[in-house]
Amino acid sequence: MNEVVTAHRLALFGSIGPILFVAIVIVVTVLEWDFLHRLGWHLVQDNPVVYPSATAMGPYGWLQTINFVQMGLGVIAVGVGIWSTVKPRPRVSVGFMFLAGLAFLVSSFTTDGTSGEPTTWHGAVHALAFLLLAFSTLFGALVLAFQLRRDAAWRVVALVAPAVPIVLVASLVLTGALRQAGGLLNVIGILAIIGWYAILGWRLL
Repeated sequence: MNEVVTAHRLALFGSIGPILFVAIVIVVTVLEWDFLHRLGWHLVQDNPVVYPSATAMGPYGWLQTINFVQMGLGVIAVGVGIWSTVKPRPRVSVGFMFLAGLAFLVSSFTTDGTSGEPTTWHGAVHALAFLLLAFSTLFGALVLAFQLRRDAAWRVVALVAPAVPIVLVASLVLTGALRQAGGLLNVIGILAIIGWYAILGWRLL
């Protein structure tokens, strides 16, 4: 019984995290609208600014730094909840979730704002964190789809899972091809990642 209660609390924390993440990004973006545009950011068109990471560089950047931390803890919480409740344990997919949670935590190192080669050590750490997040989410979703395909309680999630890497890869490829929509495609890719962990949290809940 205690295990179920603990899993429910972890799921609740993990379910709120993605919603809170998007809400804080929106709030900080509005507060730093002029600052972001001075950096060269544009919501739709392709630009040299890493978004939403660049919001951590502004006057309200501490909010986004905390946001990365809470999101990382939320992803790890859902991973722990899945580990403790799903039998047999999907060890590999949970391992990828822990990596994704770690990537969000490490993303709290502030970016240097450029989408090119990092110019600071903390910018390099942030860039590596994003690569780890993309890698762990892409392969983690595929592995989870395979491991939980026969679990009746998780079958719908397993069916949805392959859409995550498809959207991620498509957004990366199309960003280079459709320069006039590069910023928007980047946002779609980020939302696919956040949405995936929201789905896992809601299903565990």
